[in-house]
Formats: sequence, C-alpha cells, structure tokens
Amino acid sequence: MFEPVVAFEIMTCSLEAVTRHFLQCSASQRGTNEHDTLLGLRLIGDENNMPLIPRTRRRREMTLVAGVRRRIQRLGPYQSMVLLAIPVAVVEPLKFVSLFVAGKGHWLTGTGMIVAAYAVSLLIVERLFRIVRPKLTTLAWFARLWASYVALRNRVVPWWSCSTEANETGRN
Repeated sequence: MFEPVVAFEIMTCSLEAVTRHFLQCSASQRGTNEHDTLLGLRLIGDENNMPLIPRTRRRREMTLVAGVRRRIQRLGPYQSMVLLAIPVAVVEPLKFVSLFVAGKGHWLTGTGMIVAAYAVSLLIVERLFRIVRPKLTTLAWFARLWASYVALRNRVVPWWSCSTEANETGRN
C-alpha cells in the first residue's frame, strides 16, 4: 500500500517526478490498482476541469473486399481448392493462347493478352492463394507438398526466402 505522503507527492509534483517514481517502484507495485490510479490522476489531470470526450466511436460497415475475404475464409479446405482452381484454370491456358495469337502475326494482341493474363495471375490468383492457404494446409498432402516446395525454394534462392518466410509465418 502507498503511504498518504507518497500519494500526495505524486499528485502534486511534475511529470518528471511521476516518471522517476514510476521507474523507482518495484515491478510488483507497478501492476497494482493503487499505483496505476495515482499515476493516472496526475497524468490525466483534474477530472472537474477536463472536458468529457464522447465515446461515440461507431463500427464502420465492412467493405466489400473484406466481406468477400471473410466469406472465403469460412470455406472448407476442398471448397477453397475448387475456388482457387477456377481462376487458375482460366488464366494459365490463356497464357498459351496468347502465345499462339502472337505466333500467328497478331503480336500486339498476343502481348496484350499475356500481360493481362499475368496481371490477373498476380493480382487475383496470388491474393486468393494467400487467403485460402491456411485452409489448404489443413490437408495433410497439401501441407507436405507446400513444405517441400518452400524447402526447395529456400535452397535454390536463400536470399529471397529469409524475408518471405518471415512474412508467411507472421514474424518480422
């Protein structure tokens, strides 16, 4: 417990003295309600003179992208795999078709098609895979396949895998 003299000193002294007192307290005293309350009184100020801040923070509605992401995250592992397979089944053959079109002499059209196919692959399929990967790794065969792919990638390009693996596991 705090002595009344210490409490009075904390409430009437400067911010530097409060900080000094806080640093001198033992760790067991810092977590107590009395200590936190006394420091809070000094740092906040006199409650009678402080204007009240209304707590009208409203929750915003979820954006369309966030709502779609949440619905996708609720899918099961096989449903997630089918959802990922649909854009992959469209985009990957489109890359070969664009090469065929460019080979027939329509090189501007073929180039535009392959750029669009790679853009869709990077912007949609990659983002979708990041969303469904936790569900897919619940499948034992996919988890083994993914782990072997990541291990191979780490051996082939070790300088790239350091930052990528930290981001995939949520560490920095």
